This record gives sequence, structure tokens and C-alpha cells, in this order.
Amino acid sequence: GQPQALKDNTHFNTYGAWQLAKCIAKGIQHSGLPLAKELLENGNLFDPSHPDAFETWHWPLSPLVAVAKPDGN
Repeated sequence: GQPQALKDNTHFNTYGAWQLAKCIAKGIQHSGLPLAKELLENGNLFDPSHPDAFETWHWPLSPLVAVAKPDGN
């Protein structure tokens, strides 16, 4: 009985989550927090005004996840 398609406007897709994570890492690096030393140095290359191109961006599948649907629902 749902007349309209449900839209999930509260969660990022994998591309958006990756871009946001890169922004947070860059902020940690610039903050001078001790945590910054644990981040990869190439994170300084990220420029939020020029995010990764969506068309060429790739999210690799986890090797720990099976592609077979489990029994049940």
C-alpha cells in the first residue's frame, strides 16, 4: 500500500561516505591531533573542492563477503 517510492535521504552511498571520510581525515591532519600521525601521508593530496570523479571511482568488494545469498529471507 505504499503509493510513492521510498527514498533514503539519511545515508550516504559508498562514494559519498568515502569522500566524507577523506574530508574528516584531512581535518584531523590539519588539527594537529596526535591521531594525525596514524593517518596515511597521501591524505594531504585530497582537495574537497575537487572530489574524486564519480565515473572512475571504484569501491572494491570485501574478500570476506560471500556473493551467494544465504538461506532464509
